[in-house]
Amino acid sequence: MEQLKQANLIVDRESMYKLAIIATKGDLKGSRDNYEFLKSITSLSIHPISIKDENSIEKLKEYLFNSLEVIRIYTKPPRDKPDYEHPFICPIGTTVSELTEKIHKDFLTLFRYARVWGSSVDFQRKRVGLEHELFDSDTVEITLFRT
Repeated sequence: MEQLKQANLIVDRESMYKLAIIATKGDLKGSRDNYEFLKSITSLSIHPISIKDENSIEKLKEYLFNSLEVIRIYTKPPRDKPDYEHPFICPIGTTVSELTEKIHKDFLTLFRYARVWGSSVDFQRKRVGLEHELFDSDTVEITLFRT
């Protein structure tokens, strides 16, 4: 905590950054006591992990992803399969317009409509416009006017 204060990451017990403690070696003897001590001296969230406990690693990954306040958006070319290997990583609140521009700057002027599969729509393959807000793990197919 002193190091965080000296680095001006904590001023008057507050921080403008999202801070957390990752407590490693959670499988070693005495780690429980160390964890309880950390809890008593800080209000930061503490994430105990052990390389031997895959569940603790997965919980940490989930925490870090959620802390970044981003979503994964998958794309699907028309008449093709979705690309689930390479999602676009976008801020929460991203619209179809922002995704379209991220794919290619000229796509906005050629945009016709998009189809969306996922939790941001009432039914799958819903046709949406540029202002539609996307949610995590949505799949988007963009249809353009032909030039």
